[in-house]
Amino acid sequence: MIKIVSMVTICTLDEPLDLLYLSNNIEGAILPKKLGSWVKYRIKPENYYIAFYKSGKFLITGVKSLETIKNTAQRVLKILDDAGVRKSITKTEIVNIVCLGTLQLNTTLEKIVFHLDSSDASYEPEIFPGLIYKKWGATFLIFSTGKVIITGIRDFEKAKIVFEKLEKLLNF
Repeated sequence: MIKIVSMVTICTLDEPLDLLYLSNNIEGAILPKKLGSWVKYRIKPENYYIAFYKSGKFLITGVKSLETIKNTAQRVLKILDDAGVRKSITKTEIVNIVCLGTLQLNTTLEKIVFHLDSSDASYEPEIFPGLIYKKWGATFLIFSTGKVIITGIRDFEKAKIVFEKLEKLLNF
């Protein structure tokens, strides 16, 4: 069984954004001085991260459901509207879903990595405490506790399918 811990979504607006204007007219918005190619913002109280781009897109991270994405996107439009920027969303696209699951591991990560194809798996505990496995269009971070982080998937149903495949593969 897995659950969504975060979703990353890109919303496309009908027109480009003036980042300097946004940083000056939305309380809490920050235009990074070095790069200046986006405006950072946090929606409270949930602390969802929003990044506004000059192209007229904004990124939402930290939400956990499709319904929350829709509600958060509407809240962002209201924030823009309150700042005098009237835009509408023309497209919404989930670009990544991060899921968390738990496996019953019957052996160590050292033994598991040797069981997997070396071109798909790496385990260097002195650098990172988890086994990294890339397969079926997903990236898995597998920890000795049995916790598994799945990323690189755009659809929760696919995440469930690849988690089941991983579970069967590691059941040796």
